[in-house]
Amino acid sequence: MDLLMNNMPDRIYFKDKASRFIRCNMAIAEIFGVSSPEELYGKTNFDFHDPVHAKAAFEDEQNIMRSSIPIINKLESFLK
Repeated sequence: MDLLMNNMPDRIYFKDKASRFIRCNMAIAEIFGVSSPEELYGKTNFDFHDPVHAKAAFEDEQNIMRSSIPIINKLESFLK
């Protein structure tokens, strides 16, 4: 798993039930402007984004975990 995570250009991350990052790869770390994936661990979108974007992402994640229904083809963008 580590080999896959560390060599994929795709953004891969896992979050816990409180939407905190618990594992991610370097591609997602770069998007958040940190030098290593470990810097994201324990943090949420609220630590990096404006409250409106963070709240929308949090609600989406919570709905997915509650319902097990994925969100497909939703285009998202954010500016730092």
